[in-house]
Amino acid sequence: MGVEDIIALLARHGQTATYGALAALFEMATQSVMKDREQTHQNSWIVASKTGMPSGYSPEQIDPRLLEFVEKGGKPLKSVDELRTWVLANTTDEDFNEGE
Repeated sequence: MGVEDIIALLARHGQTATYGALAALFEMATQSVMKDREQTHQNSWIVASKTGMPSGYSPEQIDPRLLEFVEKGGKPLKSVDELRTWVLANTTDEDFNEGE
């Protein structure tokens, strides 16, 4: 699974993760993990630790489900361990075999 796969999985399940957690999972710099990626509803599930919202997105670029998630008190996965555990609990064999 790559960065895009993890983002898609988070979006599919309506769960946010921080830039730092995603970057750490792939041993990347936090500042580069979303660099050059479009500001789409799917990508909006990767958020800033302090705000719980994606950085630099206009309101129409944010998935409406994410706004509901935040309003209901949903918390982002902030550490690489939290993200790794969540990914393992929310994937199926099909998620790992999609590119084959």
